[in-house]
Amino acid sequence: MYLKTLTILFLTVSLLFTNPRSAHAFHIYEEQTPPKISWREAKRNADAAFEQKKYALALDQYTFVLAERPNNIPAAYNAGIAAFELKKYSLAKKYLKDVAASTKAKKYPENAYYLGVTQKFLGEYKAAIENLDAFAGKYKNQDDATYITTLAHISGCSKSLSAFTKYTSRYVIQTVKAGINTPQDDKNGAAASDDKLVFTTMGDHSKAQIKIEKNGVITELTDQDIQVGSVFLADDKKIFFTKNTVLTNGNKRQTICSGEVNSKFEITNVLQLPAIINGTTANGWNTSDPLFTVNERGNKVMYFSTNRTGGLGGADIWSAVMLPNGQFTTPKNAGASINTTNDEISPFYDINKTALYFSSNRPEGSGGYDVYAAKKFAQYWKPANNLGFAINSSSDDVYFKLDKGAKTATLSSNRIGGLTANTDASFDIYQFTMNNGADSSDPKLNSITVSGNVLDKKTKSKIVDYHISLYQMIGEHLVLVNRIDGVSYYEFTLDVDKEYVIEVESDEVKIDRSFFDTTEIKEDVVHDVFVLR
Repeated sequence: MYLKTLTILFLTVSLLFTNPRSAHAFHIYEEQTPPKISWREAKRNADAAFEQKKYALALDQYTFVLAERPNNIPAAYNAGIAAFELKKYSLAKKYLKDVAASTKAKKYPENAYYLGVTQKFLGEYKAAIENLDAFAGKYKNQDDATYITTLAHISGCSKSLSAFTKYTSRYVIQTVKAGINTPQDDKNGAAASDDKLVFTTMGDHSKAQIKIEKNGVITELTDQDIQVGSVFLADDKKIFFTKNTVLTNGNKRQTICSGEVNSKFEITNVLQLPAIINGTTANGWNTSDPLFTVNERGNKVMYFSTNRTGGLGGADIWSAVMLPNGQFTTPKNAGASINTTNDEISPFYDINKTALYFSSNRPEGSGGYDVYAAKKFAQYWKPANNLGFAINSSSDDVYFKLDKGAKTATLSSNRIGGLTANTDASFDIYQFTMNNGADSSDPKLNSITVSGNVLDKKTKSKIVDYHISLYQMIGEHLVLVNRIDGVSYYEFTLDVDKEYVIEVESDEVKIDRSFFDTTEIKEDVVHDVFVLR
C-alpha cells in the first residue's frame, strides 16, 4: 500500500512538470530563465541589424554587449551612430565620447563629425564647433558633400551662439494652456479660424488622438492611425490629415486623407486624396502636412510636403489648387528658394504677409528642424530666411502657425524644458509673443537683404545667363549658402554680424566678386552687377 501511494504521488508530480495543459506547469515554465546568449553572439546580431539599418534592434543588442564588455569600441561606435539615427542624442553623446577618449579613436575618423552634430542638437554649440572643426581640418576632399555639410553645421553653431544672448529676450515663450501638453508627443495642427487650437497627442500603439480646444473646452475625436501634428480643420465638419498606411512589406506609407466630423465627434467618410496628390503604392511617395489657404487670386490652395519625384531631394514643399469640383491641379514644386536637398515639412501660409513658413533640417540651422519664412515676389519666392533664436532651438521646431494679428505664434518643439524634462524630450506646443509688441514672425529681425540686377555693362540691359552665389566666410573657408541660376535679378538674406561674398560667374569664369561685412552694414543694400560681354 505504501509503495502504491508513493508511485501515484510520483506520477502526479511528474505530470505537473510535463503536462503543458496544467496551470501549475505554465507557472513553472514562466519562471524558467531563458538561455542567455553570449556577448559575441549579441554583437553579431547587433552588427547584422545595424547593416540593415534596424537601429532600434541594433542599439538594444549593443547595449547588452557594452554592459558585458564596456571597452568594446566597435560596439560603442555603432551604438552611438544607432542612437544618433534614433534621435537619442544624450545616449549617442555618451557612446561617441567613449570612442573619442579611447586609444582606437583614429580608426573612427567620422566619430568627431557625429559627436559634433550630436552636441549641436543638444545645444552644446562650443563643444560642437570644436569637434566639427577638428573633423573638417583633417578632411582631404574639400569638394565632398560631407565636408561642405560640416562647414554648414559650424556656421549654424556659430550663428546660434551669437544669437542666443541677443535674441532670447525678444520673446515671451511659454507652453500653451494647461491640459494640452502631455508627456507624449503633442503637436499643433491648423484650423481655418483663429478661435480653435487643433492639436494631436500620441496615444497607445503609435496612434495619434486628434483634439480641438475652443474657449477652454477640449473635444477629442476618434482614433485614427495618423501622423502627429499633420492635421488641418477646414471647418467644424471637414478635416484633412495624414494617414499612415501599413504596406504588405511592413513599412508605412504616408498619404493625405479627408474626412468628416459627425455630431458624435467621429471622423467618418475617410477618403484618400487622389493619386495626383498622393501618388500610388507602386511609386511609394510619402505625402503629408496638408495646409489649405486662399491665395491672392482667391484660389483655394493646398500646400503639403512630399518626397515625390521631381523635387530637389528629400521631402519638399509642393502646392496644388483645389478646383470648385473638389479636384486638384497638377502639384507644383515651391522651387529652390524654399526647397533643398534636405527635408522641408509642415508648411503654413499667411496671406496678409504673402509669406510661406515651413521647417527644414538643413545643416546651417540651429539644430534639428528650424522654422524658415519665404516671402512672395511677383510669382516667385524670395530666398527663405531662418526665423532665428529663440523661435528655433537646438532641437526640432515644427508646425509653426501665426495668428492673424501676427503678434503671437505657436509651434511644436521637443526642446529641453518640456514636460518630459530630459535631453531626449517629446514634443510640446509652445506659444511666442513679442516683448515689444512687434511682429513675432518678421524674418528680418536678424538679417539684412542684398539685392540687385545683373546688367550688361555696355547696354545696361538685364542678362540672365550667369550664376549668382552667396558664400559665408568662416575662417579661411567659404561656405555656399545659396545659389541662383539664370536670373537677371537676385536677392539674398544675410545674417547680421557675419562676413559674406557674392560671386557672379558663368560656366567658364568668375565675373564679379563682392564682399559684405554685416557687422558694419545695418540696412538693406542694393548692389547691381555689371558684366562686360
